[in-house]
Amino acid sequence: MIDRNSTIVRYTIKSIKVFAKVIAGMVILIAIAINWDFVAMGKVVRGRHFVSLLVKDDSKLPAGWTPTKELVLSLEDDLHQYVIRNQEKTSWIVEHLPEYKVQYWGYIHDGKKILQINFHHNSSVKYGMWKIPFGVLGGGRNHFTVLYDPTQRKFTELSINCDA
Repeated sequence: MIDRNSTIVRYTIKSIKVFAKVIAGMVILIAIAINWDFVAMGKVVRGRHFVSLLVKDDSKLPAGWTPTKELVLSLEDDLHQYVIRNQEKTSWIVEHLPEYKVQYWGYIHDGKKILQINFHHNSSVKYGMWKIPFGVLGGGRNHFTVLYDPTQRKFTELSINCDA
């Protein structure tokens, strides 16, 4: 017969309850991050090459603007080719390009609209984290950025993060 009042049994039962609550919380967070778009800080768009987040201007960014779905989809093929053309910098990235999530941020610099396009490899954005705007210092080829000038309709820069 098990003595329910023994210290070991009480702590075991308490541990199981705490563990069950932690697992339930994790399941809820995963469900929110993966399936519920209201968590996203913008609109999720699925294009031919990328799954992307259009980061909405929440007025916390100085001189920010929200990229449109039409703009992003219209430049997706050119963006894909731009990354491939820079293959001397991006050979591993090109092989794994379908494994990246993309965030589009609009801002104004020196009076010009700029579209910052952040790529985050799936291995570094667990549980739908990519749906929330963030920047990364380090991370190497798991994170890189392309700048686009919508007025001139051209990509102006590709930079790959350094290894941490």
